[in-house]
Amino acid sequence: MATHCTLRSFHRDSSLSEFFPSNSKGVLTRRMDANGNAAPERRIRPGACVALRTFDQHAIFVEKGREVVDGRVTDRMLALVVQLWTAQQLRAYVGLNKVINVDYVNARLKDVSNKKTWIAVNHTEYVDSDMVKAGITDDEFNARMELDEEFILFTGDGPEPDLADRERPHTYIFVERRSR
Repeated sequence: MATHCTLRSFHRDSSLSEFFPSNSKGVLTRRMDANGNAAPERRIRPGACVALRTFDQHAIFVEKGREVVDGRVTDRMLALVVQLWTAQQLRAYVGLNKVINVDYVNARLKDVSNKKTWIAVNHTEYVDSDMVKAGITDDEFNARMELDEEFILFTGDGPEPDLADRERPHTYIFVERRSR
């Protein structure tokens, strides 16, 4: 039986503990809701769910900091995020031939709601902080996603990947979460 999980700070999630240094205190602020509408200012703390790039892509905000190039700190502000993947996104990737282990993924997604969501713990990314569009509230999270509390998602490259191709196919493996 599927349960609908309430969003809470991912900062205390044992599956993500390696991503949150104890001194992670930087916050982002945004004045948009999860749909891109104007909203009162939202303070986005480490461990919060965010809308990323578009209002259909979601991630967990880890920390912010300035970009370092050749040992020099620049003015460019970056945000470190951990991606969230929904069943709907995985199905779309299957349809675009972007999944190497198609049979496995299709079997895992059988009879799963499009809203089912997994934390892709090894799918981290530094993005320009302006790509973080909004902080997601509990109600917005629950309207869009159903967090899988039993499994996390690992992404990986296939044999001999073209690392320059950002659109290359990947493998997707569901792994049982560590006990909390």
